[in-house]
Amino acid sequence: MHHTMLIQRRVFGIIKEEFVRAGLKTVLDINDILVPLNSNVVIENTSSNGLISESIIEHHFPKITTAVELAHFTDYKCCKGIIESGELQLASILKWISESEFRSFAETHGLHGYSESSNGDPYYKTLMCDLFYASFTKREPNNLTDMWDTYAERGTGAKFVFKMKVVQQRSELRPILYHSSSKNPPTLIKSLSDRILNECGRHFVMRGISRIGAFYLPMGYGYELEDESRLFHF
Repeated sequence: MHHTMLIQRRVFGIIKEEFVRAGLKTVLDINDILVPLNSNVVIENTSSNGLISESIIEHHFPKITTAVELAHFTDYKCCKGIIESGELQLASILKWISESEFRSFAETHGLHGYSESSNGDPYYKTLMCDLFYASFTKREPNNLTDMWDTYAERGTGAKFVFKMKVVQQRSELRPILYHSSSKNPPTLIKSLSDRILNECGRHFVMRGISRIGAFYLPMGYGYELEDESRLFHF
């Protein structure tokens, strides 16, 4: 049997085992796994529907597809702009680059290429340049006072409550995954990547990995108290 076929079968077995361990009941197809010749990666076949990657993403970052009411806190200037324009504009996620955005996801999941320089900047910064989002929390967040203090200029700004439903195909509303590599079990992404690398000598490259870092934040810095969901347009 060809060496790549052996790797394909082993990778398929690892994915099935890890999916069962995570409680996923996705019906998998071995033909969705592609093992390129003369390469050190395993990918999903480009002709597939991306079910493996989407199942992993949905497991940790379940897309909100139904109508939901969420709150958005903002300062007076932005409040005025929203009222006058009737629009909530998306902001660049680059504004939070110093707050562990993307970097923590890349480091936790061994995505070393994301930290490599591109024109003097890490690659994850290049990815962040193309990402625009709006931030929301529960209608009545647990840390209400902190939300007013931090995002609404100590109570001089505003809290908007939006009843919303995502209708555009390239837009996604997902909750943030707050995760600690020291306190929580590894993510399914990490478990799969480590096993496939250790047992098959290949890097598992899943679809959508470049955008999912925008929905991940480390625990231990107080971020988890915000119970954040983000709306992105890709």
